[in-house]
Amino acid sequence: MEMNRNTEYWEKITAYFSGELNPKEMAAIEAWAEKTDNQLLLNEMRTKMKLVAESGNMHKSDTDLAWKTLLSKIQQEKIQKKSTFHLSMKTYAVAASLILLFGLSFVLLKIAQQSQSKMNTIQTLANQQTIELPDGTLVYLNQNSSLTYPSRFENRDVKLVGEAFFDVKADHTRPFVIETEKASIQVLGTSFNVKTINPKGDLEVFVEQGKVRVAELKRIENQLVLTKGDFASLEGNKLISKNMTDRNYLAWKTKTLIFSNTSLEEVVETLSKVYNVQIVLNEEKLRSLALTSTYDRIEVNALLEAICLTFNLEKTTDKQGRIVLYSRI
Repeated sequence: MEMNRNTEYWEKITAYFSGELNPKEMAAIEAWAEKTDNQLLLNEMRTKMKLVAESGNMHKSDTDLAWKTLLSKIQQEKIQKKSTFHLSMKTYAVAASLILLFGLSFVLLKIAQQSQSKMNTIQTLANQQTIELPDGTLVYLNQNSSLTYPSRFENRDVKLVGEAFFDVKADHTRPFVIETEKASIQVLGTSFNVKTINPKGDLEVFVEQGKVRVAELKRIENQLVLTKGDFASLEGNKLISKNMTDRNYLAWKTKTLIFSNTSLEEVVETLSKVYNVQIVLNEEKLRSLALTSTYDRIEVNALLEAICLTFNLEKTTDKQGRIVLYSRI
C-alpha cells in the first residue's frame, strides 16, 4: 500500500488503536473502513499490532526506543517551527508502536498534520452571523450561540451550542454531522434548523428541505429520520416527532413574521425572541388584542410603531431597558 495513501488515515487509525474511543466512535471508524479500501489498512495494522504486542520484552524495549526517538524529533520540530503537538499519552504509545510498523517519517508527518488541524469557534452575543464553511455549507448562527469546526474540514463534523440554520452543501461521500450536548444530526445535503433549548442540552430540529437523522448520543438506537417539514424534539431521553405549528419558527433568520388573529401577548413574545429585545405589556387588557398582519424584514422599532398605530398604543423604554407598550390616554 502506498505510503502517501496511508498517511490520509492517520487520525482515524491512531485513535482507533489508542483505546480512548467510546463504542460509538469505534463503530463509526469500522463502518467508515468497510465503505472504502481503508479496511485493508485497518486489518493490516491490527495484525501487526497484535504481533508486536505478543513479542513481550522486545515490544517494550522497541517501543520505548521508538517513543524516545519520536519525542526527540517532536522537540526539534517545536524549536524549528515554534509549533505545539497535542496528543494524549495513549496516542503517543500507539504512535511509538506504529513507528515500528510503518516508519518514523510516516508518523511524524501525520503528527505534524494533526497539529495543524486547529478548531475554529464562532461565538455570537446580541448579533447574528452567517458563516461559510470550507465545503461551501452556509450556517446562519443565531444570537447567543456558538459553532465549532476544524480548519481542515475533511470529515464535516461540527459542534453547536444554541441555535443555527444549516444549508448543507451536498456531498454523498462525506455526511455532514452536527453534534450538540445530547444528540447528533447527520445529513447528506439539506437545509434545517437546530436549536438547543436549555442547559441540559435538550434540542429541537426542524427540516426545511431534504432528510436528516437525529440520534441521542448516549443511546444511538434512539433515533428518528426527518424529512421536509418534519419537526422533532429531544426532551430528557425522549425523542419525539411533532407537527410544526409555529409559522414564525424561522423568523429569527428570515425576519418574515406572519400573524393571523394572534394575541398581542404572543406577538410581543415572538418579537422579543426574533429581535433579542425585551418587550412588555403594562396592562392586562392589552394581552388579548388580536393582530393579523405580515411583516417582511422590518426593523423592530418601525414594526412596533406600526403595532402601536393599529391599537392606539404608546411605547417607551424603562430603566431596565425594556420596551413597554401601554394605552394612550
